[in-house]
Amino acid sequence: PRRYPLFFFHCSYPGDLLYLNAIPGWRQTCDRAVCLIDEIWIRRIAEGGTRIFRLLEPFDQVFVSVGSSVPALNEATGLAARHLPFAVDTLTFGPLPWRPQRGIDVYSIGPQPAPVHAGLAQLARERDFHYLYDTSSVLQIARERRGDHRQLYANNLKRSRYFLAYRAKVNQSERVRAQEVAGARYVEGAAAGSVLLGGVPADPTFDTLFDWPDAVLPLPEDSADVAGLIAGYDAQPERLEQIRWRNVTQCLLRHDWAYRWQHILDSAGLSPQPALSARLERLHDFGALRLISVADDQSRTVVKLQLGGISQLDSAGSSSAVIVRSIHPDSHAVVAEVELTDG
Repeated sequence: PRRYPLFFFHCSYPGDLLYLNAIPGWRQTCDRAVCLIDEIWIRRIAEGGTRIFRLLEPFDQVFVSVGSSVPALNEATGLAARHLPFAVDTLTFGPLPWRPQRGIDVYSIGPQPAPVHAGLAQLARERDFHYLYDTSSVLQIARERRGDHRQLYANNLKRSRYFLAYRAKVNQSERVRAQEVAGARYVEGAAAGSVLLGGVPADPTFDTLFDWPDAVLPLPEDSADVAGLIAGYDAQPERLEQIRWRNVTQCLLRHDWAYRWQHILDSAGLSPQPALSARLERLHDFGALRLISVADDQSRTVVKLQLGGISQLDSAGSSSAVIVRSIHPDSHAVVAEVELTDG
């Protein structure tokens, strides 16, 4: 039978490990085996037993995206699992090389604190304010439309000024026994260049993963003045532009799936293929862009960028936009053409 250098199994929950039983002899045909599980909760480990985790024994390396659960998992099972943070396709979610207008004021996916939702819904009723959110707790996606669903999510995110980001299971603390986790929403929203509104979870990994200024602007879960807080942030357009740009570039340089895949390959002793190397180079090109300044110049907003020590500004302005072309210092090729707008 054909042999493979690596068997990689990525699943959302421990129960998904049962699907391995549908692949007879998988371990015998693969030199190395690596598993990544998105969500494992300490309460599930304590109450559900460890039987399901026996299916992880054939793997050479196990990664878990919820870093705070790793010590409990290893203690209960004897595994040597490691933390691999959530990631995102930053080239799909990000606003580069062109920057769409942000016509959605606040975007929310999944549950949100009831007082925050009430305040945002009131804003949407009483003002010219677009608040986009889920109205169903059960989402059924046709198999052939899953790619469309993810693309729609990315398209909405990169067109949103603010994105709500709170600890995972924010309205279901009893299910996770108050374990606070920085879920994938943080990296998805940041990669899209949205300003994250919400809270910083008591997750020991958060400060390492999101260690740049204003990664999350506070919007307390029990806030009684949602409109006032947002108005205060809106009154600081230069700060918001800096936040958006910093979110995008930090994710390009740190939180793309390419970096996680590179780490997985390293753990298996495998070298990256040319496609991965090319993607990493492209991420670095975009991630090297630096926002130097934002200033109003008569009828237009002037945004200065810098790449590789070269500052290049080509203004072709309308009343609220300027086109910036960034030149690669080696090849002098255009690597980004960004339309930067006020909102």
